[in-house]
Amino acid sequence: MDDPGLLDSNYDTWVISGSRRWDDATSLYARLDNAVVQFGAPTLIIQGGCPTGVDHLSAMWAADRRIEHRAMPAEWDAYKLAAGPIRNRAMLGTYPDALVVALPTETSVGTVDMIGEAKRRGRAVAVAATDGSWGFRPGVTQQALW
Repeated sequence: MDDPGLLDSNYDTWVISGSRRWDDATSLYARLDNAVVQFGAPTLIIQGGCPTGVDHLSAMWAADRRIEHRAMPAEWDAYKLAAGPIRNRAMLGTYPDALVVALPTETSVGTVDMIGEAKRRGRAVAVAATDGSWGFRPGVTQQALW
């Protein structure tokens, strides 16, 4: 269930999570611009540092809008398949007051992990629906994403 009280907060920092296969810059820019209208403009975005997909495109979006952006890449060589979840938890721990901005696709295992961990921590999550609208939840289940 949505927590309307979370909408009263202005989130200066966004932790962005999404598919590494997202290749449509126009649709991502539109969703993030819409998120600014919905939730206020961030002064900092944090993304996972993948050279493709949502991480790369959100860094470009932030640079184009003169928003500071930082990458927190997963340590794939050291942690193998556990690297993504370890990184997700580090992002949430390092930025405890950030809004989690999730841009999942139907195959976004890492994004679903981020949403689940944010929910477990009682964090605010804005989830981009496939139609471009935003759901604002303290956490969602995978079934609620699509």
